[in-house]
Amino acid sequence: MSLVDGQGNDNESLRPACFSRRIETVTRPPQVLQVLLLNIQANFREDGVMAKFNIHRWLGVDSFAKCLFGKAMGDERKTRRHLQIEPLEERALMTTLIMLDFDGQTASERLDLTTQLATSVPMARQEIACAGFTQELENLNEQFAKFSYLDVNSNGRLDRVDADSLAADIVKKMQQDFAPYDVTVVREDSTPLGLGLARDNPAGDTILAVGDNSGWGGQADDDPGNRDDSFGGLGDIESTHRFINVPGESDAVWRDRMTTMLANLGSHEAGHTLGLEHVRPGDQDPRTPSVDDRNLMDPFPIGNVTTTNGAVATINQAFWDVILSTQSGAVQNQHQYLNSTLGASSDAWAAVLRPGELIVRGTSSSDVIVVDAMTDLEGRQNARVDFQSGEWEFSSEFPATNFGSLPWVDSGSSEFSVTSFSSLNSFDSALTLLEVGANSGSDNVSIGSVSPLEGVRALVYAGAGQDVVRINSTDEPVYHFIDGGPG
Repeated sequence: MSLVDGQGNDNESLRPACFSRRIETVTRPPQVLQVLLLNIQANFREDGVMAKFNIHRWLGVDSFAKCLFGKAMGDERKTRRHLQIEPLEERALMTTLIMLDFDGQTASERLDLTTQLATSVPMARQEIACAGFTQELENLNEQFAKFSYLDVNSNGRLDRVDADSLAADIVKKMQQDFAPYDVTVVREDSTPLGLGLARDNPAGDTILAVGDNSGWGGQADDDPGNRDDSFGGLGDIESTHRFINVPGESDAVWRDRMTTMLANLGSHEAGHTLGLEHVRPGDQDPRTPSVDDRNLMDPFPIGNVTTTNGAVATINQAFWDVILSTQSGAVQNQHQYLNSTLGASSDAWAAVLRPGELIVRGTSSSDVIVVDAMTDLEGRQNARVDFQSGEWEFSSEFPATNFGSLPWVDSGSSEFSVTSFSSLNSFDSALTLLEVGANSGSDNVSIGSVSPLEGVRALVYAGAGQDVVRINSTDEPVYHFIDGGPG
């Protein structure tokens, strides 16, 4: 992904300082051959080997799929395995890890990451120290007047406390992007620990270095099927600044927009490591919703609003449940691909996956799900989704989405600024449908109890259990549907 050149030009001035000029192929030796004895049934086909196994039998070691792979040739971006996996019964997938490193790497740590993990050609075998997000923020004290909006604690300097607060917001926003899937997004600044977690987890994991990738939106490995552990990097603060600064807006707005854009870049690069391809606006069918600066796999999310400072990004991008044409000429439904490749999340989540449709999912325990309309400080009408479960022992507020034509949102949560640009809605379409799947457990679902959602039809599937469902509506022409399920 590039933030610099919308035409895709690649010249020396755009190449990030910490990218090595050496381009080499990375191979890793086979591991623990005794794994062959663990419940494997081999089937030979004309196009290679098919192994069928129960992934839960790997007992903490890398799967057989991580032991055998081929050597890349020429300009191949990565090594590829000859093994494909086909479970005997229903797919049993391990949770995928996405680890964000905000503290940079030493030269030896960078070499470990770019040799032990699959990565893009420009990042292969880098042996160079890279300052991370935290160090970059502290270095920006030399330009404090320009970057004072990142002084979260208002102490007159940019320090580690500010960096930790901003990093927490970036992690939360990426967690929101991947909430529908069996993915864990965490901050992990220790390179040895991150590599150890990736080695020990049978799933294809990702480590992303945040910051110090000057002039680029990011770099990462393309991994169809998510068969590799991968390494990538995403943009730095200074190069991202010009895409978020609208004159006259508050520090809170700029700060929230910065963390939103860096989270978008992180989810984009992680998307590549999981197997998602670029989707360009010019490649889409005219009937397809505009992906320009709205879909997470748009390669040039430089900004949807033009100001005196140039193009500015004001939309939180998302993955879609829409068939899109990819840059390679294929088609891909991002939501269905991630759901199939990674598995569905067992946690509660909310997302706008198709135009005009807010999808809310509960857990198998007894959940409290509340969806209400609300008005932000700029007068826009939005929805807010709250989840609470006794099993989690905490209440989590999720930024929801707007009803109007602009995808802005006030999350109503202290975890985000009051005028948050973390809207779940990346489409131009207004909300017309709310679908709630409470799943099993004795759930309490309340829609519009405080403020009705005008013009939005609600479909509630309560699932098994002793459920209570309430819908308060002032729209007589709009019909709602409740399926209480057994119990």
